[in-house]
Parts: sequence; C-alpha cells; structure tokens
Amino acid sequence: MTREPRKWFFDFCHTIVMANSTFEYLKYVCERESFFLKVSFYFRWYIAKVLRFFRAYTPAQHTDALVYVLRGLSRTALVAYSKEYWRCVLQQRGNPRALALIRRLEVDDSELFVVSAGIDFIIEPFLEQHRFRKAYTSELEFDHNNICTGRYKRNVLREGKLHVLSREFTPKELSESYFLTDDETQDRDLIEAVKKSIILKSSAGDSAASKYRVLLEAFPFHYTLKTRYNVGDSLMSSVRLLFYLGKFWIPFTIIFSGHLRSFASLAAYAFEFVLFLLAFANLYELGYLYNDYVSVRREVNPTLRAGHLRSSVTRVALTKLLYLAILYIAILSYSPDRFADNTLLACALTVIFYAHNKVDVKARIITYHLLLFLKPCVALVPFLHCARSGELAMFFAFDALHALSYVPAYAMKKLYPDRGNARTVYTQPLFWKNLFFLPLTSFSMLIGFPVQLTVAIWVYINAISIVQAMLFHDSWPESVGRGNHLPVPNLGNEVLEK
Repeated sequence: MTREPRKWFFDFCHTIVMANSTFEYLKYVCERESFFLKVSFYFRWYIAKVLRFFRAYTPAQHTDALVYVLRGLSRTALVAYSKEYWRCVLQQRGNPRALALIRRLEVDDSELFVVSAGIDFIIEPFLEQHRFRKAYTSELEFDHNNICTGRYKRNVLREGKLHVLSREFTPKELSESYFLTDDETQDRDLIEAVKKSIILKSSAGDSAASKYRVLLEAFPFHYTLKTRYNVGDSLMSSVRLLFYLGKFWIPFTIIFSGHLRSFASLAAYAFEFVLFLLAFANLYELGYLYNDYVSVRREVNPTLRAGHLRSSVTRVALTKLLYLAILYIAILSYSPDRFADNTLLACALTVIFYAHNKVDVKARIITYHLLLFLKPCVALVPFLHCARSGELAMFFAFDALHALSYVPAYAMKKLYPDRGNARTVYTQPLFWKNLFFLPLTSFSMLIGFPVQLTVAIWVYINAISIVQAMLFHDSWPESVGRGNHLPVPNLGNEVLEK
C-alpha cells in the first residue's frame, strides 16, 4: 500500500528566515527610493509601536500602516526590489534548522507549503529555490496600471493562518499535517488543528536586546566615546566621560564660581547644566552621524569612524531625535526662561554643523573652530541672567583660545594626511593652551577679572591632561579625530532588526 505523502506547513518570518521579511523589505525599499519615504516609514513605524504598546493597534493594523509607504510604486519595481533584497539581505539570514528539515523533507517527497503573513513577491525568490507546492501569503493591492495602492488585498495576519488554509484543506487533512513555526501565541489556532507542531525557539530575546541596544547607542555621549575616544562598553567608558566633561566644560564653570556660593545654588546649576548638556550633546552627535555616514563619502582623505553601530544608523538617529524632544520638553518645564537660549544655541550648532559637512577641507578648519567654540557655551547658559560683563569677556576670550588650541592638530590631519598623526609637541592642544595662558592672564588683568581664577583654570587644565595621559597611556593626550579606519558603510545593506 502506497503511503500518502505527508503535508508540512512552514511559517516564513523568524522560522525559515531569521527576520521579519515584510518590515525589513519595506525599510530596504524606502532607503533606496527617497529620503522622504524613509522618514515616512520610520515615523509610521514608531507611531504604530507606541499604539501597539498601549493596545490601541493590533499587529494587523501595524502592518497596514507600514505598507502604505509603498503607495505609488509599480509592481515591476517592487518585484525587482524583492529579488535584490533576497539576494543581498534575506538569503544570508536563513535558519539552518528549518532549511535542514526542508531539504530532508524534499528528499522524502513530502508536500511542502508556506503559510505566512509575509508578502507574496518577497517570498517568491525563496520558493524558486525549493520544491514547495504552494505558498499562502499576504498580497498587496494594485490598480489597473499595476501601481500599488498602499493597501493589502489579502492580509494573512488579519485573517488568520487556519482560516486561510481551511479554504483548500479539510479538517481531516489538516489534522494529519505538520506545522513548523516560531510563534506559539500568534499561530495557536493552526497549532491546535494539525497533528504535530514544531515550535522553534523564538527570537523575542534577540528582538528585545536589539530594542534596548538602540536606546543605548542613541544615548548622549555613547557615540562620541565610541568613535572619538575608541572606548568600549565598560567602566572605562564612565571614566573617560568624566575626563571629557572635565576637559570641555568644567574649566569654564570656574569663571562663574562666584555665583555658586551655596550648596543650593550649586545643586540647581548642576541639574540645569546636565539637562542642557544632554540636549546639546545629543544634537552634536546627530552632526557626527551625518558626518561619519554621509559627508565622509565626499572627502579625499577621510577619517573613517563608521561601523561602531550595531543598530541601523537611521534608527539611532530617530531615537536621538526622540531623546532630544524629551529633553527640550524637560527644559521647557524646569527652566522656561532658559528655553529660548538653549534653542538659539541649538540653531547655531545646526547651522554650523551643516556648513561643516558641506564645505571643503580648508573651510572646515574654520567651521571646526566654531563647533569647538560652541561646546562650552552650554556652561554659560545658566549664568546668562546674572553674569557680569568681566566674566562674559573672560568666558569668550578663554573659549576662543581653548577652541583654537585644537585647530593646529586638526589642520595638520586634514591638510597633510601623511603627517596628520605626527605626535609633535607643536600640534598638541596642551602646548597651545599653555602658550595662550600669558595673553589670557594679561587680558584678565585688563578687564579686572580675578587673576587667581585664571591661574586656577591653568592649573586645572594641566593637571587633568597629565592624569589623563597617565591613565590612558595608549592614546595621545587630547588628540583630535583619531577614529578607527573602517570601511565606509553600505547603508543599503543595513537591515531593521526585528
């Protein structure tokens, strides 16, 4: 008696491939079509995630919102993208356990079927390489000109896999079938209807890790420490962050120390300063991201720092924008009278960073000095309402010279790349800081600023530089733009981790 071939149903996403094929395909298409489409996709993705968190959106409504970004694209273009996406991304993310089972069942002449909420033409390249009888998948709606309407014609996620299969298979046939999936909750109806189900280990843990990772990588100072100071995720990161803060902001606070005579005033300043600094650093790092992932492609002798992010650079940038919005809401709530000052500083930083990423190498020396000049201004904002004219004059003079001390090393690196990392005393910022000390002291005496505070600043800068060199002897003290020499990233091959 001939044995009836067994029927096997396979889920696709996170089962045959370790990815959410629909979400990642949408991201893949949007990044190649236009910047507007990419922004639209991520905006919809974040809003849908928030609505799902509050149980206001079902998974089916989530996918409905996202596929709308394909509205106006032709079927021909979408199919071409699916083949490219399979070849460049999805094929490398196959699940070895599922593929091994498929190969064994193909030899046994079992009847294999795909049942998935993934879109038909996304899964089609996989089906062409294997002996599947049929695929029961979601389909998009196209008009008479084969232009996508941005809606589903059939959404398996909405209808349910058991309901879709019941149209072609009897309950008896299903009860004698086998099913491979990763989602015990979403596929519960089909799991209970078949003879046997194999539940693969869910990738929910990886998904959660990916979500938490992007929150960390987008947090202020994380990207700066990774790319400008080559620091890993360790205790040393915190130590280097303290030196980074101490080098660029603490010396300027000494100028206004006369206003911090009580613990209450010091605590209030510290809270305001941290709030302002986090917002400023977040915006500054957005400029870093643009420089490292976009502008670097136009440089003849670039310092390549790309490759440190494990998350998509677009997701990191959008998360940083979310952080920025939260921080500015906090500033508006806690210090409404300082909101305008912080906004003005943010606008100046945005304009200068935009110019810095557009101009040629020689002009960048000027914009680099301006960017460094803006950094300490965060320490000035809390004192604007009470600072005396002498303190302001000293602040701006010290700020200009402090920023200028980093320019020789930067100019050497950009104009003479073969000698840009030469560790000569004449290019070290500390050398120039000490050289500028005499005119700065003379200026403080001229405007009536306390000379003892000027000396305190000079002693502090030298002390922190020496300690930094002793602790981090592997690096050139106060070096500029060291960076890692990594390949320029191919943004197109970055995928949204589910």
